[in-house]
Amino acid sequence: MRMVKKYRENGMEELINKKKPGNSLSKYSNKKTLTKEEQLEYENIIGYDWNTTRPFEKIVSDTTSFYFKKQKYDWTFYIDVFNNRVVRKLNSSFIKVIKA
Repeated sequence: MRMVKKYRENGMEELINKKKPGNSLSKYSNKKTLTKEEQLEYENIIGYDWNTTRPFEKIVSDTTSFYFKKQKYDWTFYIDVFNNRVVRKLNSSFIKVIKA
């Protein structure tokens, strides 16, 4: 009921959550300034050729980082392109307090 009342009084803009990250009206900003190392660009040596003839010819990695209860976690998986098997997985956590 409260949302309907807000919509009737002020229109669609009233329904937008202004505190939600990613919203252009938000007080938060998710823009990250990159370090010099992060700005480096590397040559694409695979060249979109994912065909392999033997195991361990091409290894790729995937990293995911997230925060949970004010602690940062990183998951890294190394995958063999030949058979799509996970060759190695690393789980690391870094204690870091997030300032709200």
